[in-house]
Amino acid sequence: MPYIATPERKLLDGHINELDKLIASPGQLNYAITRLCLGFLRFGISYAGIALITGVLTNVKDELYRRRFGPYEDEKRTKNGDVEEMEHESGT
Repeated sequence: MPYIATPERKLLDGHINELDKLIASPGQLNYAITRLCLGFLRFGISYAGIALITGVLTNVKDELYRRRFGPYEDEKRTKNGDVEEMEHESGT
């Protein structure tokens, strides 16, 4: 979960805000995330470290989808109609 205490956020937010201003493409975003993950492994690669990082990345993806992308998809479904409704309308 990305919900860390305010003092921890204050340590990171200025740096993150500066990086955010620089990232302008999916490739740059991928590069930045990869570098952060590799930096987290600065003491060596291990199964535990790999499992930890891939778990964090999965949690980030899931939480972003739940909080930000899911509501967007729900809005579009309401606006444009559900796939199941479209299938029934077309007779399939």
